[in-house]
Amino acid sequence: MKTIENLKVLETSDFERYAPSVLKQEPLGTVSKKYSFANTIEVVNDLEKLNWYPIEVKQNSIIKEAYRGYQKHMIKFRNPELQAINGLWPEIYLINSHDAKNSFQLMAGIYRLVCSNGMVVGDSVLPTMRIRHMNYDFSESSKAVGEIAKAFPWMLELIEKMKQITLDASQMETLTEKAFKLRWPDENPLNSDFISLSKVNRPTDYRNSLWNFFNILQENIIKGKWYKEKYDERNRRTYSKVRPVTAITQTVKINRDLWDLAQNYILN
Repeated sequence: MKTIENLKVLETSDFERYAPSVLKQEPLGTVSKKYSFANTIEVVNDLEKLNWYPIEVKQNSIIKEAYRGYQKHMIKFRNPELQAINGLWPEIYLINSHDAKNSFQLMAGIYRLVCSNGMVVGDSVLPTMRIRHMNYDFSESSKAVGEIAKAFPWMLELIEKMKQITLDASQMETLTEKAFKLRWPDENPLNSDFISLSKVNRPTDYRNSLWNFFNILQENIIKGKWYKEKYDERNRRTYSKVRPVTAITQTVKINRDLWDLAQNYILN
């Protein structure tokens, strides 16, 4: 990694080590001849020209060996000129794959220092900026980044409003139940100890504000590592350790849907 204005930035060697799919120079061999290929690293370089630098990367695990090196990947960017406000850093997420199944996706995110946790904001704040591979050029990334940058002040304003809203016990239980369904849509929350999803991980989170409670739920859903209690058809109690969410599509969907759930408390 290299350092730019105190920001640790990913280099080619980091992509080679953690997500080699980013560096692919050709699409998966089974794609149509009409498919127009644009590699991720080209967009990374364009975002760097706009002062947004890659700081974190991940790629999906593969199901079929033929997709190795072409699978979906996600890169997180930060702008060294944008400093944290109340412990929050604005970020941009880039998602792409080289298997002809996805366009480039750019979306707004936020990083919360206190829990070392990043989150993608909901469509209600800013819809995903999609860029087609066909005839890609720098102007498309520039336009998308400009639109995302415009959304950051509003995003921080919404967070301040969330901090001012105090939830009562009934509201916290309702929000927890809805959050549970985002991770386990086929399970009945009433057959599980879904309240465990709202367990507090640090003393600073012992506040009943919407913002604090949203962060508790988001961290526990995404990071897992707690024990979920469940009752079977014979009402026997079982426990299972919750695994972290690692798939990119599921991570983004849960993040965005949970944000929208929380934001509804501001709008209603």
